[in-house]
Amino acid sequence: MKIQDVVFENFISMVPLKQTVLDVGCGKGMLSVKLHNAGYKVLCLDKKIQCEKVTGIEYYESDLSYPMPFNESAIDNIVFTEVFEHLKQPYYVIHEFSRIMKNGG
Repeated sequence: MKIQDVVFENFISMVPLKQTVLDVGCGKGMLSVKLHNAGYKVLCLDKKIQCEKVTGIEYYESDLSYPMPFNESAIDNIVFTEVFEHLKQPYYVIHEFSRIMKNGG
């Protein structure tokens, strides 16, 4: 079983449908598409979007060393897999997550 499958199964068991999900480091977009098809509002963020774009999913290119292109308290949930070990400034990224995530996210 792939990591995306495990994350997906755990995510849908805990998070109500129709919430906003930011997939940070979306890569090939497999998890993003699964979440979108399940009924979540999906935003993808990666340094360079390399996946095939799917209608209904929003895509953003951004380097995690800089502010993310989202307003404060704009995101319900963040999915962040297989990225942390590549970060140059992990504390900054966590700070940005807390800035953009809604209370209780």
